[in-house]
Amino acid sequence: MEERLYFKRPLSIVRESYEVSERIQKNGFAFELMRLLQLTCEGHYNDMQNYIRYQNISTRNKNLVRVSLKLAQTLVKMIDDRSIEFAIQCIDSLTEFVQGPCRENQLELVGANVCSVINDILVGNFPITDESLLNELQRKSVTLLIALMEGNTEDPVIPGRMVATINFEELANKMNKIVESFHAAANDNSSVETGFMYFILLTMMSSSAASEKPLRVLRGLPYEIFHFFNDDVGRIEILRGEKIERIFFRIPEVCHSLTDEAKDDLQEVVNRESGQSCIDDFFDRSQEVVFEIEYQEAYHRSRFLSAFVGNKNVWRFTTLVVALAINILLILCYKTSSGDFNAFPSVELEWRVVIFTLACVHAFLAAMR
Repeated sequence: MEERLYFKRPLSIVRESYEVSERIQKNGFAFELMRLLQLTCEGHYNDMQNYIRYQNISTRNKNLVRVSLKLAQTLVKMIDDRSIEFAIQCIDSLTEFVQGPCRENQLELVGANVCSVINDILVGNFPITDESLLNELQRKSVTLLIALMEGNTEDPVIPGRMVATINFEELANKMNKIVESFHAAANDNSSVETGFMYFILLTMMSSSAASEKPLRVLRGLPYEIFHFFNDDVGRIEILRGEKIERIFFRIPEVCHSLTDEAKDDLQEVVNRESGQSCIDDFFDRSQEVVFEIEYQEAYHRSRFLSAFVGNKNVWRFTTLVVALAINILLILCYKTSSGDFNAFPSVELEWRVVIFTLACVHAFLAAMR
């Protein structure tokens, strides 16, 4: 009797575990768990990033970095409308595991062949009805690759694995299609944003010492395609440890509304007494620049006003011409009674209307400047 109970108990445990796993799958607890792991590492919390890989205070260690990657590998084989949001969450979690960077987790993922998983996402054809979700998945997959590159641009190990795995030629073909569809149809911001991420990845890989392959692919882009992306990509340099690292990013469209005048004014008035005072003053004045950008962007939304916003020199010239016309009319039209030099000069009613109208136009142009 005891033996029968002994053997029945494990079966009941398995059955209960199976029921629990069904509930987890049905209720989305796995999704919430991946989200929880992501949030525990937010802010590049290095201690937690290392802890989810190796629990040094536990007798039974569980490498949650590899477990999360295996989950992503499984999802990639069955991505559809039901699972794509879960796949996006897995990529988000993996990205948060390595950003900062966390060197140990970077090597852990690369050693577990994460590049192959990402390549399958980037070049795969999936039965997805919502194209924006697929663009989001591919865009965040590139973000994960860029996170793996953090602090490793001069180290050939991680970039070398990427070069050997990622199909950069296919990324170039996708960039061509994105630009063609952008010009042919309505502006699809999600796909264009994905194209910018492809371009930034190629640019970062081109500056690494791993291989010349990304650089050849980048140089092989058609002139129009290259400048479509390159003209809207910015770069800053940061000091990471003792090394200078280049960070690439897409320049927001709203920033194109910033005038050269505003840039020159900021450069002239910023405090340069010391490096720290320069940075502090720059950030203090940044709100003024943001206001200027939003102000100019508001004008760009109007077709009529945008014609003026983009032609500052035309404003100035037109304002000057109107001012000259007003003065000439005042000289020619002001009259006094014949022989009465003490009389106050006057203007005929018709010319008053003309001068008043020109004055209103002049005031409008001066305000637009």
